[in-house]
Amino acid sequence: MKKYISFMVILLWVSCTTEEVLENEITTATAIILQEKESTATQESSQRTIEDDIEVFRSQMEWTAFITAEVLAESNTIVGQNSSIMTEINNAIAVYGTVIPIQALLGNQSNYTNFKVAFKEQFLAYYIGDCRPNFGVQRPPNSALLSDNPPPPEMPESSQNYQVWAEGFATSFINQITNENCIELYIPNGIEYGDPPNGPFPIGGSPDIQNYIVGAHPLTTQTSGGPGWEILPEKPKITLCSSYMAARSNVLSSLNTTFYNVIIARPYRDQNVGCNYISINVTDFTLYLQ
Repeated sequence: MKKYISFMVILLWVSCTTEEVLENEITTATAIILQEKESTATQESSQRTIEDDIEVFRSQMEWTAFITAEVLAESNTIVGQNSSIMTEINNAIAVYGTVIPIQALLGNQSNYTNFKVAFKEQFLAYYIGDCRPNFGVQRPPNSALLSDNPPPPEMPESSQNYQVWAEGFATSFINQITNENCIELYIPNGIEYGDPPNGPFPIGGSPDIQNYIVGAHPLTTQTSGGPGWEILPEKPKITLCSSYMAARSNVLSSLNTTFYNVIIARPYRDQNVGCNYISINVTDFTLYLQ
């Protein structure tokens, strides 16, 4: 049975044990982080029902959809485009249709290497850069918080020790959304790309690139009206935030998800791997935004 272990616990643990992690290789650092998280888990017979944990789970899904959309939008807005990422997602849609398991995209057996690398880089860009959000409680923001999370190690990003820390930190988040929980992306309209801007992003200004509507299942019985965001690839990036694409809040409904590129993260139950979600009073997660 899966649990939603607070991501903030991992963040604080990473901050407090940075010196120890820096002495290990990448694989060792990753193993330590994951082992520590497992040691703090409650037993399977007492799945958490604390509202904060459900909120963290919802936040993790929202960030998953948000970062996925940004990776795709970014690959479409740069000169020359990153066609490998676009091709991989097109292939995933061809295989899975409108519902793609996160495990398939980001798990250990993923066949979508370019997307996985780009997802990790975007995740780290938010945490390391000037626009670090609070992944534990803050949803994808319209304005950025600068100091909610402990900072990364104070050393050159090119150093091996820094790369060890970064790999372990990103892997710990991906483990949450691929192994600890069963999450899928609902992409009802597929993904349509447009012609990239005539100049390097963020100058932009191409009306042919579609906006992205993103969000996550609210983990309640409501079937519409949850919080969401509209990512605006044609707009310049936020000043001083080189990794933050322009976006605005939105309310998700079956009407406003009829258009644009829509990416909604939601849980699914899988008894075989322990994704029971007995503490979430939702009979069918697929009813949201249908």
